[in-house]
Order: sequence, then structure tokens, then C-alpha cells
Amino acid sequence: MEDFLEEVTLDDVSSHIYELYSHPNEHDLGIQSRTSMVKVTIDDVDKEFEFQQSLSSLNQQGSTTGFVLWSVSIPFVGWILNDKLSPYDLRGKTVVELGSGVTGLLSCALGPSCKHYISTDQHHILKLLKQNICSNLCDFASSTMHIPSNGGKLKGTVDVVELDWEDLDSGVWNLQQVCSLDSIDYIVACDVVYNDYLIPFLVDAIARLCHQTSTVLIALQLRLPENIEQFVEQVLTRGLRIWRHLEHCLVPELREGFVIYRITR
Repeated sequence: MEDFLEEVTLDDVSSHIYELYSHPNEHDLGIQSRTSMVKVTIDDVDKEFEFQQSLSSLNQQGSTTGFVLWSVSIPFVGWILNDKLSPYDLRGKTVVELGSGVTGLLSCALGPSCKHYISTDQHHILKLLKQNICSNLCDFASSTMHIPSNGGKLKGTVDVVELDWEDLDSGVWNLQQVCSLDSIDYIVACDVVYNDYLIPFLVDAIARLCHQTSTVLIALQLRLPENIEQFVEQVLTRGLRIWRHLEHCLVPELREGFVIYRITR
């Protein structure tokens, strides 16, 4: 395929994982900031965003990691918006994000270039996610939020939808209330492979939403190799194809300690 991709097959999953972890990984756990408010500047959109996150909710028993911003999200956004390095153009496309988390960084940074951007996550994430999007965006259509207007022309559509991977039928029904599944051009996700129990449910969601012309982009920080290996194997056993983006096509911040996968039918 293209010279910026390396396909992984079931025969070489182990060697792929070995190669990923053959370089020193000096990253910490990956939380971007341990404050209640986190500021993010994305040079490619020349804008600073400010998001509220909830460390107290993160630390509660039975909580999920979606209550804070994880570090891979920022360079991933910068890469997608980098016309010189990224081979992907989201302008005018319909994009669904899995496991958006409360900050809505991808919605706010990528949404303005899309035709329709849909953030999805579990129910308890959605209130703060909507607040953050509405605090950072304006002049967008939405059937799920009241996004403020500055009196300008509407730039596109941004929605927030409940989609719990463990209750996929309900989540897909929710998603179909705002878009048709065959209209999805891209599925994106950041740092969603962290709990081995949830990996099969995540792969189920990807397989359900990914049609013949969809492209799935998954950005992951390299933590436990067994989790990454399980994810790749599950994707392949579901009949999907998976590639790793080679370092030369990535922004420098993503070249060590992270992996960006492309998944298609």
C-alpha cells in the first residue's frame, strides 16, 4: 500500500509488538494535566482551547479514564491537521469519535473542518463533554446541544451521542438518530486501549460502524504490550485489516512511545 503504512497480519502480530516496544519509552501514564482546567493550543488552527476535566471523578471507584485529557490526543490532532504530513483530509467529511472523553478536544479542533462531527461516549461523560464543546465552539448546527452563535454563518454540524461499547445496539440506535451509518467517512479514537476487558467491545464497535469506504484512525500510547497485542489480534480476527503508520509520516511528538493505526474493511 502507500509508503507511509505497514500492514500487520495475524502471522506477524508478535514481531510487530516486539518492534513497537524495541525503542525506549520514557512517557509517563499520559495524563496531560492534573488541574481542573486544562488549556490546549493547536498551532494548525491557531486557537487556544480551555477544557474542564474531573480528576475527582477519575479517582472514584469504578470510574473510567474519560474524565481527563490524555496526552496522545494533542499531537494526534496536530498531525491530522498537518497538510504536509497527514494523508487524511477530514474537510467536508462525516466523522464519528469513539470514547471522546469529557474535554471534547477532537470535536473542537477537528469539527470546524468537517461536515458532521459526532462525539460518543458513556452517559456519565456526556454532560461535561457538551459543556466543554459549547464553551469552545460557536456557530455550529447541532441536534443534541445548544451551541452559542456569534451571528456568523453555520460552519457545519457537531453532535454528542451516548454510545457505550458494552451496549452497542442501543449506542448504534442513538447514533442513527443523527446520521446514517453508511455516511460515516472516518472513525477516530485516542487512547481507548487501556482495559483488556473492554477491548473486545471496542473492536465490536469498530466492526459495526466501519463499512467498505470508512477509514478508522486509532492513536494509542504504548503502555502494556499485551493490551496492544490483544487489540491488534481482535481486529484481525474480525476480518478487518490494520496498518501502522510509519514514523516518517508522523509529527515528531508521535514517533516514539505512540502508535497510530489505520483500520479498514
